[in-house]
Amino acid sequence: MQPNMENRKNTENSSESGRKLWKKVWRILFVSASLALLLWLLDRVGWGKIAEYATRLGFSGMVVVLGLGVFHSILGGLALKKSLLEDVSLLYVHVANQAGAIVNRVIPWEAGEVVKVTLLNQRISSKTSISGIIIWNYLLKLTKPIATLCSATIAWIFGSSQMSDLALWMILASILAFTPYLIFKVLVHIGLANIAARVLRLVRIVRRDPDRVVAKAREIDNVVRTFSKTNTSAYFQIILLQFASYILSWIIVYAVLVFIGYDYDFATTGMIWTGFALMAYLVGLLPSRIGTTEASGWFLFKLLGLDPAAGLMVQCILTMRTIIVSGATSQLIHFFPSQKK
Repeated sequence: MQPNMENRKNTENSSESGRKLWKKVWRILFVSASLALLLWLLDRVGWGKIAEYATRLGFSGMVVVLGLGVFHSILGGLALKKSLLEDVSLLYVHVANQAGAIVNRVIPWEAGEVVKVTLLNQRISSKTSISGIIIWNYLLKLTKPIATLCSATIAWIFGSSQMSDLALWMILASILAFTPYLIFKVLVHIGLANIAARVLRLVRIVRRDPDRVVAKAREIDNVVRTFSKTNTSAYFQIILLQFASYILSWIIVYAVLVFIGYDYDFATTGMIWTGFALMAYLVGLLPSRIGTTEASGWFLFKLLGLDPAAGLMVQCILTMRTIIVSGATSQLIHFFPSQKK
């Protein structure tokens, strides 16, 4: 009996090791394919045209984009600090937030949030850092679809008839983006979340134990509801700061377009920003954001009937901004002495 149990355990361990190895291989292959796609698209645009875009952007344009990027990242840091119930310096929260952001850019499925918690644990309790990250992300996942919905609606109202149909699809996509959170929140409150989780698992949307999924959903809901009741002012300040960051990111997209020679109208820029935001949801499901984010710009502009080369370049410039701003800011963490709680 004992040898059979040991053999079964060894088989399970071997199977688990095989799955982990396959995941690593799959991720490497996917990243390689994504980079190959990006290089192919850049070559299709033409290196001469890329050099022309770089010349148009210029040093001054890049400085403006980076400056706006720094301000945008600070807004994110401010929102995160508001979600933390213990005293910690804004600079440290900002640096930790950017360290997580750069990791999220490279490693999929919000691995950067773990980095944020780990760094914040050096200054505050684990409970506070985890609940703060939960609140910040929860509100982010609710406010962002609302922002894309508003942007798409404005584009639909004021945009050309050619883009009206696409704007309607983006409105629908924005609604669908936060509907699952709303539905599950209602189900948690009326006690049907267990049934819902099992249905999701049955259709292979949720692979984990449904009871654990429900327990986690209830925990998150309780954390957010408690925070909104006991820290109402901070709760709404986080929402306002997140909306301010969306407005600024819209301005950054517009600035990049103008610098490289595309002075689109207000509605068209709104469609582009909404498309980038919605594409980010799809890219976030992939094993890597490297290459795929930039390529999404090409396909979005192609879909909108705009110059796809411009979409590719805008996303490349935005990626450079993120890498420079988040990468440089995250390095400041080395200047903070460890103060483990």
